[in-house]
Amino acid sequence: MSVILSCKLRVLVLALTSALPLAHADGITMQGQPVIASPEAPVSSATGIDAERAMTRFLTRINATYAYARGISGRGVTIAVMDTGIDRSHTEFTGGKLLPGHDAISGGANASDRRGHGTHVAGIIAAQGFDSGGARTGVAPGATLTILKVLDDAGDGRISDVIEAFDYVLRNRDPLNIRVVNLSVATGVYESYATDPLTLAARRLVDAGIVVVAAAGDEERERECRRRGSAH
Repeated sequence: MSVILSCKLRVLVLALTSALPLAHADGITMQGQPVIASPEAPVSSATGIDAERAMTRFLTRINATYAYARGISGRGVTIAVMDTGIDRSHTEFTGGKLLPGHDAISGGANASDRRGHGTHVAGIIAAQGFDSGGARTGVAPGATLTILKVLDDAGDGRISDVIEAFDYVLRNRDPLNIRVVNLSVATGVYESYATDPLTLAARRLVDAGIVVVAAAGDEERERECRRRGSAH
């Protein structure tokens, strides 16, 4: 079984995987700190988003129009989008909208999207309204994006890939001016938030002053949400 190793006392999650069985991980230390071994786990793209509703009704629902009326559009802020990648040829992302990114699945900086989910999410966040004549924009149309591909072409991935992307954000927070991370993926809850590697990795970003936005289900309050996140 593949495992993820995390330093407990320093609240430092390292994106390391190993073929080491969990039963053999007890007693391991790293730089003098005890290590917790957690099993690798799958993540997948969240589904069921209504694009038309997301780009119109939701903007009013979250009072985005209030911000627009006061000249707040996200300009000067970079948002890291962790998903299936992005279609860099899409007209909504031209004009310097996209900064260098990272592909945690295969390495490199291409982060191309062959599924469409990541491009859709990036549009909800920062589309400029070119395709609709300005009628439908993203929540922060003035923001720039760095795209981190953590899901493959089938919309599947691993927690360790997400943690690797979190580490990329920390390394590039200042060079790319990353202030927000969006994570529209789904996974299970396998252990306490106090030891869960994904939760600890997210906490590192928060402690560094980065806002982490995670999906909480697509079913709204009126329906039962069967996939609950690890809150901390």
